[in-house]
Amino acid sequence: MKYLSILTKLVAVVLICSFIPIQPAQAFEQLPRSLRWELVSQSGTTAYNDAGYPYGIVYANPGDTVDMWVTVKNRSSNPRGQVWYGKSALLYEGPQYPNAHAIGVGTWDPMDNIPSFLDPSSFVINGNRLAYYDGAPIYKGQTMTLHWQVKVKDNIPNSTYNLVLSLVREFDEWGYRVTSSGANHRYQGLLWQFKIGDTTLTSHPLVFDFNQIKVGDRVGDMTITNIKPISSTFPLSWENVSIQFSGSAVLTYSYVYSSDCDGLGCGIWPTELGSDAYNVLPRMIQDTRTLSFRFSNQSYAKQLLGPIGRSDRVAVEIKNFIINSYPSSVLNAAELVGASPRVCEDENGADYVCDRVVLYLQDGINVFDSSVDSLILDLGLSLADIETRYEYTAGLLLVVFEEEKDDFKVKVSQLNSPMIKYVIYKEYLAYPA
Repeated sequence: MKYLSILTKLVAVVLICSFIPIQPAQAFEQLPRSLRWELVSQSGTTAYNDAGYPYGIVYANPGDTVDMWVTVKNRSSNPRGQVWYGKSALLYEGPQYPNAHAIGVGTWDPMDNIPSFLDPSSFVINGNRLAYYDGAPIYKGQTMTLHWQVKVKDNIPNSTYNLVLSLVREFDEWGYRVTSSGANHRYQGLLWQFKIGDTTLTSHPLVFDFNQIKVGDRVGDMTITNIKPISSTFPLSWENVSIQFSGSAVLTYSYVYSSDCDGLGCGIWPTELGSDAYNVLPRMIQDTRTLSFRFSNQSYAKQLLGPIGRSDRVAVEIKNFIINSYPSSVLNAAELVGASPRVCEDENGADYVCDRVVLYLQDGINVFDSSVDSLILDLGLSLADIETRYEYTAGLLLVVFEEEKDDFKVKVSQLNSPMIKYVIYKEYLAYPA
């Protein structure tokens, strides 16, 4: 009876356990549309193909190790995947999903190809992944920089080799490259062109070798007027030089007007140059810094680009560009001539300065309640439109841009007010008195 009682209890336990639900292992969750990215900058000497697509030129020899990087902005739209986490912060998803959700750089066009000119040591996995991001979380609107190194094969013939890469979020998706307006970019990949065994720069008119220049040389549309050392303690070299140019250029310039006099320093500081800068500014091949400069006439720049705390993206005209190269932190410089509040982007994502239209609304009529503010509201425009697309004053004057002119006129006509006159400004840069 004792054994029967024990057996009865065991059967009861088994029966009870059979009715306890077993929680299944959590299923892998794919995160589509979680890697939308906008290119900010990439390593290499920037050039543009015939379609206006930027790429980086790398000059190297067989056996060289090359430092590479790319900086992109997080433009992801999936709420569950808008934060880009470093690889170490991600949960382990099991052996069937190695590196799941990690953001990396992989070979593209064709997808997951193995480049013939790179040594296998260049890759972290599979011969087609170069690096994974493993830093602090990157929130939507913030930028992320990925660094890696590649080694050129020792026995590779001297020639030109293309390396096409893109961003991938493992087991989620290959990333979607977008323009600054959020539209899908015409080109999804990132292109580098390796010129193996070619250290000449004759193929790029704006890139020069420090060892081959002299006063009077023209680089693009600018002329070298002075070459001098930054420090008289050390001999003149590419790491101790100030190269001054005459000539002017128009380009896109993003900046912040800082009031932090103890930290960053007071005044106008650059945050990014547009892609058009690489078509107009000279560069020294020995200088691998991201192309940038600070205005030498800060008082005028503050007047034109203020107030304090403002950050913006504008078109500027500059002159007297200076390349400063020194082991400690120095910036290039240029004199600000004028600025425009509007920058446009073409279908390839390249920046250009838009023409703009000034609309003079006839004064003395009552349909707009004598207020530009009420006119904008009557036209059904949002606050964002007011802040980013239109300039206006207390009078009846609006600045509209060429691509919006016809649409604007239609809206005004719908308000039964044909009393409108517009003038197209061919000289779009603003020069205050």
